[in-house]
Amino acid sequence: MSLSLDYLDFELSEDIDETQTLDAMASVWPEQWAAMERELRQVMQWARQHFGAEGALDEGALWDVDVQAWVESEPVRTLHWDAAALRLTEALPAEPRQRCTLTVSICGGAVFAAAFRQQFNLLD
Repeated sequence: MSLSLDYLDFELSEDIDETQTLDAMASVWPEQWAAMERELRQVMQWARQHFGAEGALDEGALWDVDVQAWVESEPVRTLHWDAAALRLTEALPAEPRQRCTLTVSICGGAVFAAAFRQQFNLLD
């Protein structure tokens, strides 16, 4: 049974050595972090179940992964149109919001990439 991904949007590229790489990036608000993490967990569990543990391809592993995550803070700025002055003015800054950003790069051979694309509905 294939699964759909809501947060991780993978793109496929192929290297000259026939390694195929699936890259995804997602950036969510804190209230969406748990759902995005569940999605990443599903991807990782599927890959481990069907292709074994991740590891260096040149050492015999069928797939490998690199996951990076960070939190970005930014004050939310609100602009207000001042019709009398005919200009935008900045309202007092609201509480800063934080976005959680995740990047995932998964690589493997053609068989791994084809199975991954089918499992997660990434077929053209």
